[in-house]
Amino acid sequence: MTFLAICVQAFIYNAQLKEMKKSTDAATKAANMAEESLKQVREAARIDQRAWVGVIGINGNPILNQPFMVTLQAKNTGKTFAKNVRNYVYFIDLAAGDEPDFSPDDHVEAGQSTTLLAPNGDYQTRTDVLTDQDIKTVTQAQLDNWKFGKKTLIAAGKIFYEDIFGCEHWTTFCFYLRPNLQGYANYKKHNDADDNPCP
Repeated sequence: MTFLAICVQAFIYNAQLKEMKKSTDAATKAANMAEESLKQVREAARIDQRAWVGVIGINGNPILNQPFMVTLQAKNTGKTFAKNVRNYVYFIDLAAGDEPDFSPDDHVEAGQSTTLLAPNGDYQTRTDVLTDQDIKTVTQAQLDNWKFGKKTLIAAGKIFYEDIFGCEHWTTFCFYLRPNLQGYANYKKHNDADDNPCP
């Protein structure tokens, strides 16, 4: 009888233990789901609230025997400040049939000036296209090359900035001078933005 009672008691304890384990597993699963849900909500909120900096305009047309300055306009379309905003702009005189080299993207001078960009705020960068050339004014040969498609002037670069959550972000841009030498259009490549998740 004692042995039978022990067996019955052991059976009851085992059943209770299984139920307790099920309850614990269910509670753990619920806690994990709640944590994951909270993580997704936090990430969605950060994406919604973060800064988004991109190029909204570019202008500056070449004129014979004149310096060639191009102005790039960028804007923060996000809901919060963009911090330590800096950019690097470069130009490629691309021969017909060639592919542009975008490797200068990662060349951002350590001492380059930075700015704080408010929500809906914008800023302009004015750059000399002919900085690295011996002749500092536009020549007839350059105009002819761009106008008749022997070459294409590419304006490209990268914007770097941080959001208020401490995440680093970047935006690349690329435009080309239209063959009529009046205005620019988006180039088919190198217009992108990061998808860096916040820690």
